[in-house]
Amino acid sequence: MSKAIGITVDGFVEWHAPGVVSDYGTLCGYDANDPGIGTTGTVEPGRGQKITCEQCKAIWEATQALRLRSTDFA
Repeated sequence: MSKAIGITVDGFVEWHAPGVVSDYGTLCGYDANDPGIGTTGTVEPGRGQKITCEQCKAIWEATQALRLRSTDFA
């Protein structure tokens, strides 16, 4: 799995963290293929592609701040 996924939105590519829930293409909740909201598929990243989505970054930072460990779960 790549660390970035490109989503084509209204003809422009936005770079996101990949989704972890099967219903979404990105971590921040974009559906990668929904013409109703202007998304028309994914784009494979080139080597070293950076994630540019501020929402994906905020979700990642908030999750990291929790400092969870596997022992915190039942």
